[in-house]
Amino acid sequence: MGDVRDILGVAKRAGPAAPKAVKPREKKPEGVSREVYALLDKNQDVPLVPTDLALKEKRFSGRVSRWAWRGFTSSARTDGLVLGHWVQATDKSADYKFARFNKTVHVPKYTDEEYDALLTDPDWPREKTDRLMALVKRFDMRFVVVHDRWEGPETVEDLKGRYYAVARALARARLDAQREGKRVPPGEKAVAEDDPELAVVYDKAHEQERKAAFEAVYRRDPAQVREELRLLEQARTIELRLKEARRQQLRALKQQEDALASGKAGAGTSAAGSAAASAMKAAKARLQGPVLRSSELTTRRLAADKGSERLEARLRDLGVPLRPLSSKETVPVYNAIRSSVVQLLELEAKLKKLEGEAKALETRKASFLKQGGGGGKTAAAGAGGSASGSKRNRGGAGEGEAGGSGRATDKRSRKS
Repeated sequence: MGDVRDILGVAKRAGPAAPKAVKPREKKPEGVSREVYALLDKNQDVPLVPTDLALKEKRFSGRVSRWAWRGFTSSARTDGLVLGHWVQATDKSADYKFARFNKTVHVPKYTDEEYDALLTDPDWPREKTDRLMALVKRFDMRFVVVHDRWEGPETVEDLKGRYYAVARALARARLDAQREGKRVPPGEKAVAEDDPELAVVYDKAHEQERKAAFEAVYRRDPAQVREELRLLEQARTIELRLKEARRQQLRALKQQEDALASGKAGAGTSAAGSAAASAMKAAKARLQGPVLRSSELTTRRLAADKGSERLEARLRDLGVPLRPLSSKETVPVYNAIRSSVVQLLELEAKLKKLEGEAKALETRKASFLKQGGGGGKTAAAGAGGSASGSKRNRGGAGEGEAGGSGRATDKRSRKS
């Protein structure tokens, strides 16, 4: 409107000025830095829940899947029960799809001959053993449940001991039969060389002691727990004090060793000095306390970066393990063998290097002699030529002198 008034030359009407719009000042939320708040779009609300851009909205395609009511059987069941459920019309699977999650434990079966030959036990007659194996198979080796269903004075440890003894005896016998070429009994699986049943030896006495110790710990009253915690705290304090005392004594021994090495604390003779050093070493070993025997194994390696592979290969060729069982007898022997092998490999490397240098020198010598022999022949030929030339020169000069003396004689004879 103001532009139209200016074009027509009409004066503007005086009126109250329009109030300025005051923008509301937004307050920065607490916990958000000023820089981050300046990057936010003030006109867009910040979502409270983070959105996942990887999830796409499923849109209806307009096609409906057909479903059908079908009966099914499960391979996990042995009674052949037929049930029904809704499935897609395109699903042609006959077995129940969740039957693959039905995992069962293999419990061995035995024949009358195997029981009479391998499994007879006066404390476990045939009827009790059959009942035990049936319960173990029914409850998938859950021996606590088996013991709950068991009728008799036997404990859980007794049931476990009998079952593992039967399984181990059958596994051993059938593995020997397989090695001889005999067939596995029908309904039983072949026994592998590393079958766990061959290695499991159930220690009933140890299991009883373990459970008794756990029961004693579980039945402690609060006063006993507090007393045990107090004793543990005292033991921790004593251990810290002993460590500090050992550290101070080791520091004092280190100072004595440094003084002995520098000659400040003189020992009368060399024998006395070695005795003092041995005494300090023994005292230092006593102060360090117990250590692992494996820490005494040497880790000496070759100086080259790739020498560890050659060292390990040579030790394997000699039948020496890389990490032997640490004992008082094996540690010094292993250290000596490893040090000898390292020294041998270093000498072999040095010998190979010297042989290469010698071969290079021989090659240089042969080439030098070849070049020097040709030059000698040329020099000899040149010397021979110069000698013959000088002889010819000297011969010509003699002939000239003889001819001159003859002519002078003739002239004197004619004058006379």
